[in-house]
Amino acid sequence: MAENRFSRRTLLKSGAVLATVGTLAFELEHKLVGKHLLTSLSSGLQDTISWPPNQLLPTFSQPTSLDVATIIGLPEDQQLLFSAFQGLVNRHKPEIYLLQEDEEGRLTWLEEMGIPYRFLSSPWELFAIHPGVARSIVLYDLALPDTINVASTMASITNSLVCSESLANAAIEATGLLISTSFVDRFSDKFEAYKWAINSLLPQCTKRALVGLLPMLPMSTPPVELVPYFGEVFPQYTPQENLEPNVVNAYFRDFATAIKAFTFSLSPQIPEELELFNEILFHFDPMSAYLGWFPNGANGGEVSGVTLLSEHQLPVCASDDFVNMSVTSGLRATITSPPLPPVPLLQNKIYVTLTFTEGDNLEYCEHHMRVLFDDPSRGSTPLNWSISPLLFDCAPILMNYYYSNASSNDCFIGGPSGSGYMFPSCWPSNLIEAYINATADYMAKTGLTCIYSLNHPQGTALDMPTNVASAYATIPNLNGILNDWTSNPTVEIASGTLPIVSGQLASTPTELTNFLNGAKNNFSGNGPIFLSLGALSWNLTPSEVVPILLGLDSSIYSVVRVDHFFSLI
Repeated sequence: MAENRFSRRTLLKSGAVLATVGTLAFELEHKLVGKHLLTSLSSGLQDTISWPPNQLLPTFSQPTSLDVATIIGLPEDQQLLFSAFQGLVNRHKPEIYLLQEDEEGRLTWLEEMGIPYRFLSSPWELFAIHPGVARSIVLYDLALPDTINVASTMASITNSLVCSESLANAAIEATGLLISTSFVDRFSDKFEAYKWAINSLLPQCTKRALVGLLPMLPMSTPPVELVPYFGEVFPQYTPQENLEPNVVNAYFRDFATAIKAFTFSLSPQIPEELELFNEILFHFDPMSAYLGWFPNGANGGEVSGVTLLSEHQLPVCASDDFVNMSVTSGLRATITSPPLPPVPLLQNKIYVTLTFTEGDNLEYCEHHMRVLFDDPSRGSTPLNWSISPLLFDCAPILMNYYYSNASSNDCFIGGPSGSGYMFPSCWPSNLIEAYINATADYMAKTGLTCIYSLNHPQGTALDMPTNVASAYATIPNLNGILNDWTSNPTVEIASGTLPIVSGQLASTPTELTNFLNGAKNNFSGNGPIFLSLGALSWNLTPSEVVPILLGLDSSIYSVVRVDHFFSLI
């Protein structure tokens, strides 16, 4: 949109505008530093977000009707503008639903909500429908992408729109607002930008959560070799390759804006960035949630990030592609876990339980899990579905859908690794009680009785520390734990009562078949053996794994739900 290019040269053509903007920028600069918000830019609207101390994620007020606008296909800076504005509006009452993803179908969850809605012809209509919510405009510098996060954080605490230079004229014309701050040419690098934000913005942000978001998305993600990070259990994962080159990342901005979260992007793999990352984390108490994700996640960023957050006692909630959480967090749903079928009789067989991975990933639960769950092959044989207990807070309608549509062959398992993703070997063992208590609470609220844990801080699966396993064993009604994936599966009993089983992860049908055949080769028939297998959810579908399971010799194999699996051990 070259015609909307907004530069300092354009601004200088209007002395009156320059004077007003300059005054606002000066006031914002001086009134934000310290512990006081810029009250002159307050919207005057009342936030209605509820966040009890025993709740990891907040509850928004309940939506009664929604304005729906599509931002799919718009330039990404416009997507960011509207997504952040959605957060400003929805923090008071969820009224805006943006169509931003379509893997599971654009209207799939919207129609599931059963809430009256109307379609807008353009998202630009939102500004006229909600006048007075935004009070100014904050500009970021595309030449220094991390100012996108800095500007987004500032906009969230000053009720402002976040905007690129090229979009500024259009935003001004649509809203009548003026620019309060421009970060164009403000900082020399990301370190200066984030250090300024730590001093000037972080004191005004929520301390219940922080958000890690890439400021821009890369052109594509190459095939990822996972063996160096997870050992031989992970062959290769090829993510999507349809991302545009160097585009503004507009995902998850509604929720980050609504809760006034400090938003940043730093890599724990880079020493200088790790130092700044640690500085940020020291501002947050244990059991604050880390939302979003990590840079370079598939190439070690996940392992180093979860390790770091576990050491700081902050559970990770992968959510960087979750959309409309500022709406789903306001929905109400009665969570009733599916009934438990009778446990089969124990026989001298190979007992196999197969788990679809990624359930800790909130965006997976919203998008790809729905696609897998709607696979027509589901229900033909026992399958386990890892799912985040935190959906109880942020998207109960998702959990309710899966529970309500489950067959007797579908079993849900919480994690990793309970109330948020963490590595048990990295969480200070003498401080594990708060995490265990939260996990027990969420397991009870969601009716989950099994946990799927990951524990590979150095890229290799580790046994769960004895004292941590004993702490898990205190959780009421916990049947057992699937503890990570390894080439040498084990079965252990913690505290004399809690089965902890490691397993093997398949990313292709051939690997799954090989694991099953390997178990058969080691089966003497003198007693049962127990085989936990994982299906890498990004690579496998029920239509691929179900025929393999149904084709097993029933005189040798018995495929069971994970809760039955633990009951039989």
